[in-house]
Amino acid sequence: MNPLLKRSAGRAVLALLFALFVFLIAVPPFIIRGVAPYPSLLTNAGLTRNSIKDATGATLTVTIILTLIRGRREIAASEEAEHELLLALPVTMAEYLVGKTLYFSFQTLFYTIPLVFFATPLLYTYVEPSPTRPLIFMLSLPLIALYSETLVMLATLARIALSRTRLPEVTGYAYLALSGIHSLMVSRLSPLLTLPGAPIAGPMIDVFSRRVDTYTLVVEFLLLLASSIAMVALLAVLSRVTHPENIRPLYEMLREMGLWKRKTVRLSDASIDGAVRKVILGLSITSSRHLFLVGTGLAFSSLLAVVLRELNISVDALTLSSFGAVFLASEATISTAFTVQRDLSNLWLYRLYPASLKPLTRSLMTKTAVYYVEGLLLLALFRAVYDSRPAWLLLPITALPLMILATLLILSTLVRIASRRRLVRYSSRGFYMVEDLTATAIMGLSGLTAIIVLALHELFVEYSTGFLNAFMLATGSALISVLLWKISEDILYGQIWYSDVQ
Repeated sequence: MNPLLKRSAGRAVLALLFALFVFLIAVPPFIIRGVAPYPSLLTNAGLTRNSIKDATGATLTVTIILTLIRGRREIAASEEAEHELLLALPVTMAEYLVGKTLYFSFQTLFYTIPLVFFATPLLYTYVEPSPTRPLIFMLSLPLIALYSETLVMLATLARIALSRTRLPEVTGYAYLALSGIHSLMVSRLSPLLTLPGAPIAGPMIDVFSRRVDTYTLVVEFLLLLASSIAMVALLAVLSRVTHPENIRPLYEMLREMGLWKRKTVRLSDASIDGAVRKVILGLSITSSRHLFLVGTGLAFSSLLAVVLRELNISVDALTLSSFGAVFLASEATISTAFTVQRDLSNLWLYRLYPASLKPLTRSLMTKTAVYYVEGLLLLALFRAVYDSRPAWLLLPITALPLMILATLLILSTLVRIASRRRLVRYSSRGFYMVEDLTATAIMGLSGLTAIIVLALHELFVEYSTGFLNAFMLATGSALISVLLWKISEDILYGQIWYSDVQ
């Protein structure tokens, strides 16, 4: 937390987040008067509060059981230096494991921050125009992250303590089998599956139900708080079964799993510029695996739209837009993580050659923009098939100008951070705290961009008629995109030229 607390920029970011949370809680009650009906997708699909709570609890339980069955028998240290410090400093295993679990909880919490910005308006719109529920939801998120991460760490400790036997696997499979049999007998999810995750399911789901009063929500929040404290205390007690020898650097574990080996690409017949393009694009967006996954996603999107349409399951525009924004934001965050780890960490190598960095700049922008376009294409194909409106297929083109601006902003931010901080190629959770904040900001920016793009295209589809209007919009968007691409490429090139990665 030092980069956040000891630097003015970090404190400013925390203050901004706090101000946004206060704004989300305090302002909407003065604007929203009354509530709207629930989205038709929920009612038509037959989903109920209890069924969603059971599914949420069962998901966490299955995750814990799978960790018990297939998890590692060591705890990963992000870097070798972390392992050496653990061996050298007078730190007890209880302090180390509790601190590591708290750190993992902070990381998980950072990735749930965008959920607050999507969930809070929904609470005011569909449940009640009162700040009580959003406040309970915000306070519950850190405890949900802590409770979940602690249970996963406890399952890992169980595998470490029983590493010489097959008892963890046998117990896990037996528990899943017994839960499945009991679920079939009672024709619903067994309490064996739902109870371990019940403390998080209540505050996460009941807050969106009009039938649950505030008193019940407060009781569920207090139950979650007590359960989290109890799990952390149990972790501190059971940490005595581990030793520093059970902590291993992540790269050693990756090497054993066969994940350390890098993908290769043929460069013998390529120029320096061509080699840069092959490394950045050939190992990612133009690889056969990536193309197969994109094709599969497009086919699944079309099939899902056909099934929902034929079954007369109504999906309103707000639900689709919310899902699309979250989907695009998640995809952008994951893709930029790979950009940092695979591409920007090698910037020092590209700078050894006197060749221009324009191919590097162009490839980075192409890679990031393609990820955006792929996500938009999936959403556009679904809406075109489901609504029987081919105009939705123009979404990737009409959204391209905003996507290019978002690409420039994201890559510029990543280059700036990479030039000021040493990049960690393999971390047990991907990034460290500053990088987590950056990923959260990228997710928020991508989500906001997606909301704007989807809202504008929704208006175009509703009010625009005729082929000529669609052709003019697509042509104008394409011309603006070409101009923005050229300008953005020059800006990013200048930034990379005068920056370096530590």
